[in-house]
Amino acid sequence: MKKLLVLSVLLLGISGLFAEGQQESYPSDAIYCIIPWSAGGGTDTTIRGFLKAAEEYAGVDFNVANLTGGGGAVGWTELARAKSDGYTIGALTYDVLTHSAKDNPPFTTEDFISVVGISQYPLVLAVKADAPWNTLEEYLAYAKSNNGDSQFGIGTIGGSQHQLLNTIEKKAGIQTKPVPFKGGAEIIAAVLGDNIEAGLITSPEAKNRPDIKVLAQFAATRHNDLPDVPTAMESGVEIVHGSFRGLCVPAGTPDDVVSFLRDTFDQTWHDEEFLAWADKAGISPSYMSGAELDELLASMLPNVKAALKDINQ
Repeated sequence: MKKLLVLSVLLLGISGLFAEGQQESYPSDAIYCIIPWSAGGGTDTTIRGFLKAAEEYAGVDFNVANLTGGGGAVGWTELARAKSDGYTIGALTYDVLTHSAKDNPPFTTEDFISVVGISQYPLVLAVKADAPWNTLEEYLAYAKSNNGDSQFGIGTIGGSQHQLLNTIEKKAGIQTKPVPFKGGAEIIAAVLGDNIEAGLITSPEAKNRPDIKVLAQFAATRHNDLPDVPTAMESGVEIVHGSFRGLCVPAGTPDDVVSFLRDTFDQTWHDEEFLAWADKAGISPSYMSGAELDELLASMLPNVKAALKDINQ
């Protein structure tokens, strides 16, 4: 009986050590990634391409799902509620700030820990290639004389593009009729179909598009996507407004897991094959560490709150 008792204790000890070893081994299974935007869009392309490259460094697969709706709110709400064990990660884009800045939001930036910034890019003002305006000044002069009837394409009401349009109107003393769309592809289609006169899209979406004309980019300096397009500041409109794409985990994720993911994604971003793919895919790669992306979010949030207040959102 004593021998059986000793054997049982030994077996329990061994199984306990085995279980402890299992707990220390991360990751031991596939990692799930939530993208709060639709399949086939710029964020989807960027995140899927990046995670495909990251599998070599992580040693596991990344399973990606698009949870769309509410201007990203559906996906980010799900991510904020996910278990903080490193097996659920998610995409970060500008509109996480838009939701965080609203009254009584379902989540805030404090519910996430950034792990890497993958790309950064400015918004640009685009019109049809044969439009009569060739500069930002010409379009603004037209809009000012048009009694607020110029139809202008944006994304979600209250979102990044709407915030920028509001700033343009204030700075230039104009009024427009904002028309919301689900994304840049729809805005471009509406411009080409003469349903709207102008629209705000991202520089990657405008790159290599001879059917549209970009009048200005809202960047501090000319972005590599559009080196021949002047900045709004060059045209006397002092506005810088861009966006980013990155990855994060739910708040409360253990430090060692966050460190593993940050190291893994750092190696991935600097991988030559990934950078070659990124250049070909036109995702505007621009590296930020997780800590740098967290700092960016914190610095931008007060400005987003002010912008939303200004447009009554």
